[in-house]
Amino acid sequence: GAAIANAAVWPTLGGNRATAKGSFGGPRDQFSWWLEIPELNSIEKTVHGQVRAHGTARGTYARPSIAGVVEAKKLAVPGIAFDAATLKAEGTLDAHEGDLKARNRDLDLSAKLKGGWSRGAWRGEIVSFENAGERALVLQAPAPLEVGPGRVALGRFNATLVGGRLALESVRWEEGRLSSTGAFAALPAQSVLNFLGEKRVAGNLTLDGDWSILATPKLNGRLALRRAGGDLTLAGPPQVPLELSRATLDARFTDDRVAAALDIATRLATLRAEGEAAGLTPDAAANWTAQVDLQE
Repeated sequence: GAAIANAAVWPTLGGNRATAKGSFGGPRDQFSWWLEIPELNSIEKTVHGQVRAHGTARGTYARPSIAGVVEAKKLAVPGIAFDAATLKAEGTLDAHEGDLKARNRDLDLSAKLKGGWSRGAWRGEIVSFENAGERALVLQAPAPLEVGPGRVALGRFNATLVGGRLALESVRWEEGRLSSTGAFAALPAQSVLNFLGEKRVAGNLTLDGDWSILATPKLNGRLALRRAGGDLTLAGPPQVPLELSRATLDARFTDDRVAAALDIATRLATLRAEGEAAGLTPDAAANWTAQVDLQE
């Protein structure tokens, strides 16, 4: 079959540099390569960062085997940015595995994936997934994943999340349609309050909930939240415990319209509120009614 013997190339384009040397195609051949891109923006305007990569290739053209490491710094893609990211991968096109690490101010991610490309799509599983730090998340069992042109499907994803439990049944994105179903249990409300920057309320309240949504892109589906245990305290001075005994929120979405019902019971009072909003933005027209009963 075809082979490359004792080749050496050093192409450059602007500040981007690539180096490759060695042989490929024979049973003992090895082809090594290095790549350096000082600024990804020079290739794709929506992406920023510095990339260095190196690796080796063995095998044949019919079944090449590749091992490589890609390191990125100050990486930014639309919607998210990382201070650093590293990908290590090896294997053949139809059977390979990789380790990914990425971090920024809020996230410290590490993941291991295993799978292969066949019949026009990548099919495999997320073997492990973890985010360290304040928003700790640890995958409890491998999760099936499929990625193809215009399609992403993530199967059952069971994990611990900031001390609670996450049971993601599925996430599917296909031809601009996003759907997801799942549930969570014993999720600390304090982590949500911290994420929102809310400092007027704190406590050990935990939440259970479930959801089923479809975005086409208009949002349809439902979301339910309920108190699992614990309490909230209003910031003082003096601090005032709410002494919650019940808290539920049920929301339904119909083509971006929202209908919701809130039911809260504390030692001091009960609150029942219902309403509708014409959209998902803060300035959308809304109509709400509420009933407050003070406890004697």
